[in-house]
Amino acid sequence: KIQALEFRGVAGAGDDSHLPQLTNLPTVVIHTANNQAPYDKEHEIDCYISIISNNGTKLVADTATIRERGNASRTFPKKPYRIKFAHKQQVLGSPAKAKKWTLINNYGDKTLMRNQLAFELSRRFGMPYTPFCQYVDVVLNGDYKGTYQLCDQIEVRKKRVDITEMTPQDNSGEALTGGYLFEVDAYAGDEPNQNGVFYSTN
Repeated sequence: KIQALEFRGVAGAGDDSHLPQLTNLPTVVIHTANNQAPYDKEHEIDCYISIISNNGTKLVADTATIRERGNASRTFPKKPYRIKFAHKQQVLGSPAKAKKWTLINNYGDKTLMRNQLAFELSRRFGMPYTPFCQYVDVVLNGDYKGTYQLCDQIEVRKKRVDITEMTPQDNSGEALTGGYLFEVDAYAGDEPNQNGVFYSTN
């Protein structure tokens, strides 16, 4: 026997022209495969990322991968992440269109301002490159993780560290004139080299 159902109510006051943002900051929503949380710096976890901005009127969304990043910052309850979109994205007015981006946790800085202040000083001093950074709210698998800074992944490419990347054959003469991208890593001795050997810095 088939019964008919009748639903009664009133039209909602909202519409679908705006996506929800948690605050006035852009909202980064990350859904990982099987709700698996990132757990180290080596294993990339498949995910889907949505970045909602401009009062809910602008959306960047793509499949991606996510993993942890950093060294000491990984020991905090609020984890830092590296995300890699499947396709190059220009996010939140960034100069670069790229796949790789970082989510800086700033857990050790209760003001959440020190990195942004340093970058702003760099811009005002006219440094050749200052990392792009934008405050965002991060939601991972339905849990609010806090305010992060969505930043450039520091790498050699246009609109980031815009230098000519050297090849193994660039080993003499004019080919050695640079520029160069150096990383100062206080934790290098805690990670193995290509042969799996650990070198102590003590």
